[in-house]
Amino acid sequence: MRVLAVDYGSKRIGLAVGDLESGLPRPLATLAAKPAIVQDAEIIRTIAASEEARLVVVGLPMQADGTKGPRAIVCERLAQALAGAGLAVAMIDERHSTQDGSAAAAGSLDDDAAAAIEIWQRYQEAHASP
Repeated sequence: MRVLAVDYGSKRIGLAVGDLESGLPRPLATLAAKPAIVQDAEIIRTIAASEEARLVVVGLPMQADGTKGPRAIVCERLAQALAGAGLAVAMIDERHSTQDGSAAAAGSLDDDAAAAIEIWQRYQEAHASP
């Protein structure tokens, strides 16, 4: 199953796509966030369709203590907008994904694309068959 991972920031949107069976995600272009969530959702919907993704995984930036902060609520709204557009959507805790992704990419990707790959990998690991 092809999965599109989304690192939804207030200024930029990192994207990565890959097939869960192969376990190989690839980064997509990092986008500038639009003023309205519905605009971002429409762009992500279009990309998901063009990439033939059957699922969109949105990173949920939980706070260090496990509670939802303002950005997590915005990400939930994006997920709701995507679901309202007819997409299958999942969310996964993305705490430290930017730092972890940047360290793993070692400067070969921008931070947002690296974070999207980290989100994709976390989803894949959480849903891997034993």
